[in-house]
Amino acid sequence: MQDNDLDAKTLIRYASHVFKALAHCHSQSIVHCDMKPANLLVHPEARTLKLADFGESDLVGRVLDRTFFSRWWRPPEVIFGERARAFHMDVWAAGAVVGEMVGRTPLFNSSGTHTLLARILRLVDPEKPEVFHWERIIGSRSSFCVPLLKCAERCLRWDPGKRSTAQQLAEFLTHAGTLKSHS
Repeated sequence: MQDNDLDAKTLIRYASHVFKALAHCHSQSIVHCDMKPANLLVHPEARTLKLADFGESDLVGRVLDRTFFSRWWRPPEVIFGERARAFHMDVWAAGAVVGEMVGRTPLFNSSGTHTLLARILRLVDPEKPEVFHWERIIGSRSSFCVPLLKCAERCLRWDPGKRSTAQQLAEFLTHAGTLKSHS
């Protein structure tokens, strides 16, 4: 997704495809476990996006003794040691990808766990879960595409139980994609 000329409607369409793909995986009890831009295949002429690289995928609830999810898209609960695969983890990572679509830069780029947590806390306040500080992360692009930022906010909840499901987000974005104005 290197094209800087993608408009809001196209980005909403691509994000919708991300959540539809995750919803399908989740309906089969599969957690992707490696959601990141490199695992999204875009066909620009057809304006479609496909989810790829299922090498880290696993069944929901399965516990492994190693870290999963690539660092910049790793949910807080994994950072703090959670090893049981869960759908809400994919949703967090997809929210980080959506934020990256808007901001054109990774939301949580870091060189280690401590800087990753610091980056997350610049955007998400565990004490005020309804407040997101987009301007701290993506600056002037924070008003570019409000539906995508609202989608990301529904994903990037500190409390995993408060995150929307992939199916809910796919429906939200499908509806947002039919609206005429995206600001």
